[in-house]
Amino acid sequence: MLHSLTPAQKVVLVLAAAAALAAFWYSRGRGPGDGTGESGAVVYEPGAQPAPTIKVHVVGEVQRPGVYDLPAGVRVQDALRAAGGFTQQADAASVNLAAFCEDGEQIRVEAKPSPPAETAAARRSVHPQQSAAPAATLPRHSTAATGVPPVSATSSADEGSELPSFATESRQGPVRLNHAGLEELQRIPGVGPELAKRILTYRHLHGPFRSFSELDEVPGIGPGTIEQIRVSATLR
Repeated sequence: MLHSLTPAQKVVLVLAAAAALAAFWYSRGRGPGDGTGESGAVVYEPGAQPAPTIKVHVVGEVQRPGVYDLPAGVRVQDALRAAGGFTQQADAASVNLAAFCEDGEQIRVEAKPSPPAETAAARRSVHPQQSAAPAATLPRHSTAATGVPPVSATSSADEGSELPSFATESRQGPVRLNHAGLEELQRIPGVGPELAKRILTYRHLHGPFRSFSELDEVPGIGPGTIEQIRVSATLR
């Protein structure tokens, strides 16, 4: 039978036999690990899921304040490292470096407290000491000789003791909101140590206050406190 075929027909027959043999061995060689299940359906393995991230707001005495995307489970020291680390004025003890960061958390690095000498100088500028003037020694004259009763030295001293306090208060004047330090800001009614620190931090990050209404951006200051500051302070 093969002798009756032409050479072209023989070539076609050989190629068909080779294709059938290859298909047979290919079907036998596929196993459970070749991407199909027992029923022959293709099984897709799930890919690796992206690691979850959180957003953390780092402010205060750091090199690059801002909002950072960090992997979930990082600690505060990792967030500060992303923000460039502490500045020279930073108080490293104001934050817990070992604490875990939470999504949406704000990490605030406070400034170092003022040195004792600087604090004392600021206190002296706010409450200058008045040197008490020595009471004048008045000559004693008898009433019989002059007809004028003697002046009481005690009353003169009492009157003079009230003058320095009044003069001190009049010289202080309103608090300069954009230049006052921690001690001077506390002269404003309703402003304590913590609120004074927040005012200084906001001023350091955003520059001088352009209006009293901008104080509403400082945490802890409401309309009532703004009115007290408006009466007792100036934007100069």
